[in-house]
Amino acid sequence: GRQPGPIKPEPPCALSAPWVALCSAAVTAFITALVLLHRPAGTALVAPVHTPAVAAPASVVRAAPLTSARALPLTRLRDAAIRTRLSVTASGPLQVDSVPAAGALAEGRRGSGALLILGWGLLALGVLVGVRARQPSAPTPIPVAMAALSGSRLPATAAADPGTNTAALVWDLEAFSPSKINLFLRIIRRREDGYHDLASLFQAINLGDRVSFKLLPDDAADDEFECNMPGVPTDRTNLVLRTIDLMREKTGIEKKLRVRLEKKVPAQAGLGGGSGNAATTLWAVNELYGRPATLEQLVEWSGALGSDITFFLSGGTAYCTGRGEILTPLPPLPPQRIYLFKPDIGLSTPAVFKALDYEALSPADPEDLLAQFQAAQPDVAAASRDIYVNDLEPPAFRLVPELAAIKEELLELGFPHVLMSGSGTSIVAIGEPMGAKSGAEVVADFDARPDMKAFQADFMWRQEDDADGNPLWY
Repeated sequence: GRQPGPIKPEPPCALSAPWVALCSAAVTAFITALVLLHRPAGTALVAPVHTPAVAAPASVVRAAPLTSARALPLTRLRDAAIRTRLSVTASGPLQVDSVPAAGALAEGRRGSGALLILGWGLLALGVLVGVRARQPSAPTPIPVAMAALSGSRLPATAAADPGTNTAALVWDLEAFSPSKINLFLRIIRRREDGYHDLASLFQAINLGDRVSFKLLPDDAADDEFECNMPGVPTDRTNLVLRTIDLMREKTGIEKKLRVRLEKKVPAQAGLGGGSGNAATTLWAVNELYGRPATLEQLVEWSGALGSDITFFLSGGTAYCTGRGEILTPLPPLPPQRIYLFKPDIGLSTPAVFKALDYEALSPADPEDLLAQFQAAQPDVAAASRDIYVNDLEPPAFRLVPELAAIKEELLELGFPHVLMSGSGTSIVAIGEPMGAKSGAEVVADFDARPDMKAFQADFMWRQEDDADGNPLWY
């Protein structure tokens, strides 16, 4: 994150408010005295004002010809003001006449009235300037910092302003970040580099996060990042910021970004929430940078960040092999409602692989499993229970026996298929239960438990290409 600078006060007025008012008053007094001293003796400054009487309302208004003013001395006529007098008679229409104004200046030298107007105008201006100069100016708002929303400790370059609402910020791009489930997961072998070759059918689901992006000015010192979920790292170890760094390295574009991550997908759930965030960031930054990379390049670069990220750059259904980064896109499976149950227990993927018993792996051919899923009609809930295989279930269940108990309880409630997703700890139920309760009711019951989160979700896919032939996001 970037530390926003301190609030800069507005520069003070050159003259303080009292001095402006005092000077204006002095000038006004001087001009008034000048007029009084130089008027002819025995004359009044202002003649009395006479208001004509109105006899009755009129229904018709017409303009009467202008009448000549009565003779006035030339020096008095120069300063005489003409005003309109309305005279109403009971028997005739309203007459409009022009006569010498009753409020005209009676005596004085040329321009005395103008001097008075100028003087009093200066006084009013001085008072107005004084009032406005004393009004406090509004401070410049500071962007909200990452810690204000995430609850995580920030780098030294981040700061918080609780009074700023980032929800009102206009973002350049907002994208949905999906998660995934593994309909089957076969571990093939351990590789010499310590990773494992696997074969798995991945399916995107609409339980997801939202990631918002805004390009910062060219002089921005660093990226800014915030997250609503406590415990999510906000330094450069976060996959979102690592992805932005990778895009700069690959494209040579150095523009800094502000990013807000609104998490809903639980962590350490086997749902690929972090991988989905990274893939979404790859796609979004490429869009904001003007699409310098092709989709094929994004797929290639994603392998440097993690094994599951590549999948989210597919259409939403894919057969993944190697470490998970070798992607074979597949036609969409039929729509399917699923239910997810996540206890407040986490498992690290390395710990699960370390507990793996290679002698107990499933003998099922992953190609055969894939073919049966693709042939399942009308949906995957109708497929055989035998093809829902996850080789990481036995080691995870040994590490956290509560997971085995949750799976057994869901089977007893009548769900046709129940398995763990990925390396856990989410348990996925596919299809509607055949017991007394509906899937939604089971989710509500589990979600009411203090140590459990439960969700319902559906299969989802990336949108079709837009009119320009560019692939859209989920």
